[in-house]
Amino acid sequence: MFTTLRFQSLKDATLLFSSATPNLALVIPVMDRIDKILGNLVDEGSFVPAIVVAMGVARKTLNRYYSLVNSSPVYRIAMRESSNLFILLRL
Repeated sequence: MFTTLRFQSLKDATLLFSSATPNLALVIPVMDRIDKILGNLVDEGSFVPAIVVAMGVARKTLNRYYSLVNSSPVYRIAMRESSNLFILLRL
């Protein structure tokens, strides 16, 4: 059952990324969640080796995208704006 919930999380992330305009400030936390789920699935060892290798390749690709997004000026501006909004909302 727990694995089913993780697969549902991966499906939800795919749908989010496939939407017309995914929110940039939301993309990174979702990417972190995907990385964590894939890491846990690989560590479980309950899949055939080919699936484990595929999940490892997916994590590597995801981390490459994460590095590219993290260095993007647009991402830095979006994160600064979202943190400023958070500070305003706390007041």
